[in-house]
Amino acid sequence: MRITLLLISFLLAACTTSTKLRHNSLNSDNGKALKDKDLVYHSAGNGVADILLTLKTNNTFTFFMKILPQPGTDEEVSIINTSGKWAKQGKWTRLTFKKKKILLSAVFDKSYADNNQFQIINEKTVDINDGLDEIVIWGVACVKN
Repeated sequence: MRITLLLISFLLAACTTSTKLRHNSLNSDNGKALKDKDLVYHSAGNGVADILLTLKTNNTFTFFMKILPQPGTDEEVSIINTSGKWAKQGKWTRLTFKKKKILLSAVFDKSYADNNQFQIINEKTVDINDGLDEIVIWGVACVKN
């Protein structure tokens, strides 16, 4: 009986602590980039592309884009998978791609986004405003997670 009560007390304490930790972690960032967490932008549901931009805590980033074939065409799936380094530049985060694998002016197209979302610096560098909850990449809304 004593062991049963001890076991129940332990389980209740563990559940309460787990709930508090989860609640604190969900409410701690309020959409802000934290030093101990990766910052991720992921495309919302669409029929154009699956996009994932991950800024890692070690000041590197990965960019993954899977371009979906359009219905009624003979197009194949295209994938872009590249990486680089990032650095904070005031309100902007500067992404410097390792190699010129993508045309930044096409991926970060100003005709689909507000001027405060990103700025293309050169053929390998773009600044993004990581203070926003959403940026448009290749015409697709990407939400900060």
